[in-house]
Amino acid sequence: MRVPTPPPGPDPFPKAEIEKATSGDDMRPVLCEPYLRREGKGKKQRAYLYATDSYILARLPVEVEDDEPDGFVPTEVLKEARPRRGDPLGAQVTLTEDKAIVERNGRRLEVDRSKADVAFPDCAALIKGAEKRQEFSVTLNVDYLHDAAKALGARQIRLSFIEGDEKRPSTLQPVIVEPVYKHDDRIALVMPIRAPEPPK
Repeated sequence: MRVPTPPPGPDPFPKAEIEKATSGDDMRPVLCEPYLRREGKGKKQRAYLYATDSYILARLPVEVEDDEPDGFVPTEVLKEARPRRGDPLGAQVTLTEDKAIVERNGRRLEVDRSKADVAFPDCAALIKGAEKRQEFSVTLNVDYLHDAAKALGARQIRLSFIEGDEKRPSTLQPVIVEPVYKHDDRIALVMPIRAPEPPK
């Protein structure tokens, strides 16, 4: 298995960290590691790594071998395989029914794949349902949004969108950023950025 590296471009995050969307709650072990799942059949089959902590859900397309089984993929193996300076493609992860293995620079890391008593959430259905309900999109620079939250001293923020034509939110007006627990009139505005149209 390998996580494809995006082609060079303006996005400053060439190394995906899917584990950022996993849970750190040991009482919910089914959410503590990314999960590999194949979808579709034949030439239309795709493989994805999913991760969720019930607040964030993330999906990454991956390349897998035919004999690599679906299931949990240990975070420490993914970290070891991640692209580095001098190795922009990253290392290959080998998956068996019970083990996840990565070999790099003469070092071999072999970790047991987790088993869960309950099924991993059906993330594909959740994403499909969300995409069907999508009515508009706004492109934001995540650094600007993060800095706006820090400027307000807030860890939880509310985003509000200015109404445009046809009673729909405008994608050209600033996004209003406010603390969830607001005790004064602090506020921030974050402007959308120009970006290519998403693929259909």
